[in-house]
Order: sequence, then structure tokens, then C-alpha cells
Amino acid sequence: MGERLKNLLLAVLLLLMIGLLGVTMVLSMRDSQRGAQLVEAFEQKESGGVRLAASQTAAFPEKLGLILDEGCFYALDGESYRLLWQQVRPLYEEALGSGAALTRMEESEFRRLLRAPAVLLQYHAPQPFALLQDWGGTQSSDETAVRSAAMTVRDGGVILLVTDETGGRWSTETAASAAELESICSGGWTVNAALAGEDYPQLGWDELLTREVLSLPGVSVQTPEYAQRGELPQRVITLFSMNAFLTKVYPNADGSLVYVESHGTIRLAADGDLHYSGTSADLELAEKQGAAARAEICQKVYALLEQLWQVTGASGRLSLEEIREDEEGWVLRFGLESDGLFFERSEGSWAVAQVKNGVLTQLHVSPRTLSVTGEDMLLPMTQAASALPEGNARLCVRLTQQGQTLFAPVICRVTEE
Repeated sequence: MGERLKNLLLAVLLLLMIGLLGVTMVLSMRDSQRGAQLVEAFEQKESGGVRLAASQTAAFPEKLGLILDEGCFYALDGESYRLLWQQVRPLYEEALGSGAALTRMEESEFRRLLRAPAVLLQYHAPQPFALLQDWGGTQSSDETAVRSAAMTVRDGGVILLVTDETGGRWSTETAASAAELESICSGGWTVNAALAGEDYPQLGWDELLTREVLSLPGVSVQTPEYAQRGELPQRVITLFSMNAFLTKVYPNADGSLVYVESHGTIRLAADGDLHYSGTSADLELAEKQGAAARAEICQKVYALLEQLWQVTGASGRLSLEEIREDEEGWVLRFGLESDGLFFERSEGSWAVAQVKNGVLTQLHVSPRTLSVTGEDMLLPMTQAASALPEGNARLCVRLTQQGQTLFAPVICRVTEE
């Protein structure tokens, strides 16, 4: 009996030892996995460069509206703009991506085709058609500068009508769905606008004009939180492929802070402006030429700016105003918009980037946080149009700077330079 109890006790101890060994192994594996996750998270946090997935739109319409059987709808308030752009964008990108080369058309034919159901878009600044098509998923070399575009139905299909920066009219057939276009236009939109047409020769024939008194919010811009703290977020530093733990920081004579590491420098101004210069931010471009190279540069710079806006907690959305090549490389300028209303600064752009030999060498940005300050009443745009001088121009509502921090909505007459 004693020998049997002894063997039983040894068996129990052996089982306990095996169990403890198994638990230890499991815990070790968990610790190892957790450690690997921490290392991975650290590496992701400290990795430089720009995350980039699919091609993305970098310019957004300033005017967005519909031609309906009963009249026109103009999406001026933020909720309407967001809702309509969410519906229009996939169809518009499909039209751009499936469209062929632009064909010039007569003004009379343009006016005949621009009828219900139709979608109207107008850009804050002209955009190269090839760049728009790249955002739609196709490559092109058409350099026509697009000021505005419209989608309408012809012979059961969707045709894209384009107006260039000089007022010339163009068109291309597309594979976009006419049924989808008709569905968007039958969404219960309220008629609140009209086309300038023959009634207002001072404007482009297809200009959207509101017919009612407008009530739009004023906006105040504030210094972002990181600037108030006087400390640049580490993620901002790593976006430019700089090592946040090796960066040296020193105050400048003008009150700004300067961050220096290896081949990159970032200057943080008291108002939140950031100025990067150096050669650390390699965009890792593919071997492309012409319009394809421009599209990739635009895409990667915009991806970096989107991440920068997110990390800094900035408000609004940047929208491409210009991309050009000169002896210093590529220069890109961006405006700031919020729900379709663009901000007009007294001087300077909201973001300016310079790319040379595939490397971001200069970037100046002005991240800000926005808050509504109240509402302003604006006359109907049809009434404002009546008082305009002769000449082909545009009318739009923009938030113009009034003092240091306040931006107020104003009806602006815009002419092409």
C-alpha cells in the first residue's frame, strides 16, 4: 500500500510539473509576441516615408450643384455639400476614368446638351485634365486646364462636358451610369439656384447663382494645440524621415523652435506654421515621365499633407491649386476648404511644397483649427450679378480674411488671370 501511494504521488507531481512547464511556455510565447508587437509598433511609429495606397483626389470642387427638371440646386451649406459630393464623387471619377481624349465643341452644342439631369462642378483653380483622369484611375497626356465640368445624359449614356480656363468647351463620352446620374438628381433636392444663362452676360453661361438670401457661418482660425505647447509632435518629425530621438532642438531669434536631425530641418513658428527643408524626405518615386510623374508627385505630397493634417489636429481639407515644374523642380500649392467653402488668406498659400529629383526639399504649411463664430447674411447671387461690369467672370462664395483670425463669407467676382 505504501509503495502504491508513493507511485501515485510521484505521478501527480509529474503531471503538475508538466502542467507548470506548459503554462510557462505559453506565457513566454505571449510575452514574446507582445514584445514583437511593441517592437513593431515602435518601428511603425519611427518609420519615415509616406504611406500610400490607391490614387486619391487632391482637388475638390468649389461649386457643386445639379440641374433638375424644376431648376437648379446649389450645395452651399456644409451638410448638403458633403452629402452630394459623397454621391457624385464615384460617378464623376468613373466618368473621368472611362473618358477618352477631349473633343472641342461649339458653344451652342454645349448649351443644348447641358440640361436636366446633370451634375455641375467648378474648381477653385483650373486642374490639368490628365491629372483628373489619373484620380479616376486612367492615364492620359491631355493638358487641357479644366475650370469646370458637367455630367449629363446623351443617347442613353453619360457625356462629360468640360470648360477650360479660357471658356472653351470640350466633351468626351464616358462609361458612367446614366441611371446613377438620374438617381442622384431625383434625390429630393430643393431648387434654390439658376444658371446665369442669357440673363447675366457678365458671367459664364453655366454659372450657378443662388436666388435667395444666404445665411453662412463666419469662421475663426486658432493656433493648434502643439504650437500652444511649444512642442512638435514626434510623428511630425518622423513623417519627414527624421529620427525624433536624435533631433536637436533650439530656439531661434524670431521666437520659433528649430528641429535639426541629419539632413532635415523643421522650424515651428509661434502661430503653428511649419517650414521643412532638407533632403531626408525621399518620396521614393517610380521611374515615370511627364504626366505620370506629375501625378505620382502630387499623390505622394498630398498623402504626406493628409497625414500631417491629421497628426497636428488641423481642421479643414487641403485642395490642390497649382502644380508646375520649373528650374528648381516641382512646385505644388494648396488651398484650404471646409465643406466646399474656400479660405482666402491676405497673403500666401496654406501649403507650398517643392520636390526636386524625387525628394521633398521644401514644405511650408499653416495648420489651424477652425471654429464657427456666427452667421452672416449674403444677398442672392442673382442680385449681385446684376451689378457686375461687362466681361466673362465667375461668382462664388469664399471665406475671406478679416483681420488676423476671422474669415467671413463674401460673394466674390473671379476673373481668369
